Amino acid sequence: MADPITHDALLNGRITLHQWRDSYRVSSESVLCAGMVAGEFNTIADFGAGVGALSLLCAQHGYKNITAIEKHPQYCQLLNQNIIENNMTGAITPLCADIFTHNGQYDMIITNPPYFNNSSPSPKPLKRVAQVMDGWTISDWFMAILRQLQPNGVCYFVVEYAQLPALRGVFGAGHCQIIPLNVGVGKPIKRCIGKYSHNKAPSFVVLDEFCLHLPDGRFTDGANDILRNAHSINLWE
Repeated sequence: MADPITHDALLNGRITLHQWRDSYRVSSESVLCAGMVAGEFNTIADFGAGVGALSLLCAQHGYKNITAIEKHPQYCQLLNQNIIENNMTGAITPLCADIFTHNGQYDMIITNPPYFNNSSPSPKPLKRVAQVMDGWTISDWFMAILRQLQPNGVCYFVVEYAQLPALRGVFGAGHCQIIPLNVGVGKPIKRCIGKYSHNKAPSFVVLDEFCLHLPDGRFTDGANDILRNAHSINLWE
């Protein structure tokens, strides 16, 4: 029988990651999101941290004072293990808590929330809790975390492109920028990375697509710089 936990690597081995085999698997969107963070922040929260990929990636890019908030004990177990194994206990504090009841104030929030509704849940429990919005909506998620964003704070996030209409109202009080992720020629846009700023005039702007793959399937230079070379790229206005 295969080990229920896998041992994987991000950023060409700069980060090692224990993940549940039958669960949500960290994808390129998380790496891209962390690589597009720009600015200086005193306090950071990773909401729905899972096994800690976004927190670890932000710490790898030099950020500190990160609180990794995850509700489910099985994910919290690996979150703690991954922080220790990557020698990032000085940068990341794990917290097993529910985002809907947690109260904090942060300069920067980063999140890769569950995308799917409860119409066709996965039969695998660990995958289901990571991917399914169970009894709440994507708007509920962002309203819960944005109330914990400082007045001049910034939120970076990954969402389904189809969810943007539902989120326009949630982001109506500030400046929201969206970068659609183009995974290949002729393929539909499914996901995007966003940046919401409290301290700018209200607007909702869709920027140029970020292309991940060349026609032959290889990564573009920009994608390769973030995903493999651990570079940061500031594509925001």
